[in-house]
Amino acid sequence: MSEKSTTNSDKEPIDRQAAIAEETNVPAPAGVTNSLDTKSKGRAVLQWFAVVAGVLVVLIVIGLVSGRLYAGFKHGTDRVTVGPALCGETSVNQFNKLIRQDVPQFTGLKAFVAKLEQQPVARQDATCAYMVFYYYQATGNITKAKQYYTTVTNLNKQGHYPNNKIGDLMNLTIMNDTIQVLQSKQTNPTNSGKALGSG
Repeated sequence: MSEKSTTNSDKEPIDRQAAIAEETNVPAPAGVTNSLDTKSKGRAVLQWFAVVAGVLVVLIVIGLVSGRLYAGFKHGTDRVTVGPALCGETSVNQFNKLIRQDVPQFTGLKAFVAKLEQQPVARQDATCAYMVFYYYQATGNITKAKQYYTTVTNLNKQGHYPNNKIGDLMNLTIMNDTIQVLQSKQTNPTNSGKALGSG
C-alpha cells in the first residue's frame, strides 16, 4: 500500500518538474516527462489522422459519383467495364446447348449466329463477337473468323471480355492459333489431319 501512495505522490512532483523545465527552458532531470505534453501530442496526431481520413472519404465519394471508381466485389462472370450487352446468360446458355448438340452440321448455331449478326451492337459485345467467331472457325470460314477475332481482340483492349460461362472458351492466343491452323489446312491440305499444336 505504501509503495502505491509513494508512486502516485512521486508522479505529481515529476509532472510539475517537467512543466517548470518546459517554462524555463531548463532541461528536466533525466527520466522526467510531462504527461500533459504527451496527451496534447496524441490529440494532434488524432486530429491529423481525422483530417486525412476526411479528405480520403471526400475523394472516394467524388470518384464514385463521377464513375472513376468502382465500389463492389467482382465476380467471375462480371465484366470489368460497362458496355453494350446483347448476349447475356440466356444467349450463353443457348450457345452452349447448340455447340454440344448441333455438331457437325451447326444448323442451329448458324441460325443463332445469323440472328446475332443482324444486331448492330453484336460487334460491340465481346460475348456476341466470340460466339460468332466460334461458329466461323468451326465451319472453316477463315475470313469471317479473322474479322471476329480482331473484334474480340479490340474489345479486350477496351476492357470488354466474353462471359466466362461460354463453353469451349478460348483465349486470344488459342483463337489466333486456330486461325493459323485453318489457314494451314487451306493452303496445304496434307496438314488437315494434324491437331492444333501437334507440329
